Amino acid sequence: MSTNRLRIRLAAFDASIAEHQIALETLQRGRATVAAELSSKATFSVVTLPVEITTAIFTLCLPTIEELHENNIRRRDGSAMPPTLTAPSILVECCHAWRDIAVATPSLWTTLPLCLKETEFGNTNTAFSISRRRADEYVDRWLGRAGLRPLTIVFCLVQENLDYDHDTDLPTAAHCMRSAMRRYADRLEELDFKTTASSLDIEFMDLDRIHFPLLQRAVVGITIPIEIPGWPARFSEMRLGCARSLTKYEGPINDFGLFSLAPNVVEMKCDAVGGIYDKTKTVVLVHLRSLTLSGGSVRITWVLLQLTLPALVSLRISGSCTPDGLEPCLERSAPPLQTLSLALSHAEGEDGWVPGNPVSHPWLPRSRTSSSTPPPINFSPTFCIFRRTRTLVYPA
Repeated sequence: MSTNRLRIRLAAFDASIAEHQIALETLQRGRATVAAELSSKATFSVVTLPVEITTAIFTLCLPTIEELHENNIRRRDGSAMPPTLTAPSILVECCHAWRDIAVATPSLWTTLPLCLKETEFGNTNTAFSISRRRADEYVDRWLGRAGLRPLTIVFCLVQENLDYDHDTDLPTAAHCMRSAMRRYADRLEELDFKTTASSLDIEFMDLDRIHFPLLQRAVVGITIPIEIPGWPARFSEMRLGCARSLTKYEGPINDFGLFSLAPNVVEMKCDAVGGIYDKTKTVVLVHLRSLTLSGGSVRITWVLLQLTLPALVSLRISGSCTPDGLEPCLERSAPPLQTLSLALSHAEGEDGWVPGNPVSHPWLPRSRTSSSTPPPINFSPTFCIFRRTRTLVYPA
């Protein structure tokens, strides 16, 4: 084929391509016009729901505090769900309508899950992981959407290459946490604070100087499997100020003087982890109705020797205890006890609570026991605490 013919064919292809390009652009403009008109006129059933129903559905999507800490939110294949794919964060990313509803619903933002790492970025198994330099902005933006409602803050501090703030002598991430709790202390109703940094305790973070007027529940602990004797001691020195509405406590403790600052506590679940009995320290908790204790026999005895519980209805001791601690506490308190669950022990050679020996204390149900079966129980009519008892588990 001659060069002239080749040039003619090439020109024909160019003309055809140009013609098709014009046609394609025309089709694309037409499609965009139709799509815009459809978007303005189309209705989706989920968008047409009343705002109240949509808000209720959003609320049911919120993860629990346990899920935030344990990362129990999982896909079908068992892998962990990324935090950005949980409510309420995922709700504001779906569409403008859902974002407007979510941002305008204060109840969705009253629980702040905040995980800080000492590295710039990183994945964790708890709540949200953000840059420490944006922590204050993140906290204020989140809690600002909660209006004036009481708040729950779930903090997790992951220690990786500690970077100290020279002005406060705190790791920078810990400083962000303390700053947030200071700013929102007057609205804080529940606090859940976990850390892998064994060097960070309540006093070191200066939390014993913060007053929480609305605080009702506080869980403070570490997430590494080691015992740090200083941690519960520091926590026992925390000043609750006017937080007289604190009604529930869970966690380790060795000094019940803390509760002289919170006399309205109703329920306690404590692990007795240490401490020395001080005869000058006695705490009367007139509203405490439920007490669960665990730990060694001697430590539980120390705890019971410090408490007077006139309103106690339920007492559960998962560790062993001796009459030296339990008997004086119950006799001093004379509570309307309805549930008692305990395991009894004594030092070898002493009288009293041991399988095979009679129980000699006048307030305790008298029994005859064998080493193979729990003892039969007969209540003593001479001691008033068992007049209302409905459930007795012995041994625990």
